[in-house]
Amino acid sequence: MQIVDLIDKLPHSGEYSKRYWPPYYAIIHHSATSPRVSPYIIADYHVNVKKYPAIAYHALIYPDGMVYQTNDWDAISWHAGCAAVHGPNCPDNANLTGIGI
Repeated sequence: MQIVDLIDKLPHSGEYSKRYWPPYYAIIHHSATSPRVSPYIIADYHVNVKKYPAIAYHALIYPDGMVYQTNDWDAISWHAGCAAVHGPNCPDNANLTGIGI
């Protein structure tokens, strides 16, 4: 399996905080979009519409088997829990212990 690193190629407006321990969970999401929606379009939506610092996911997996790394594994991105609304210090923040795929 090849992982294509897109971290520095995707739109962003800032950076996520970093975790100092390995993540415990992989939180699997479904974007509910067509497979033709590229990582660039998802990142643009997260950054420019939702006002996230960068794309919310750590990796994207496409139906053809392509895997794109979209954030550093130690980034505390806003893919689960309440961080997108309340920031990284909200209670029950699943982003602190998981990566978003």
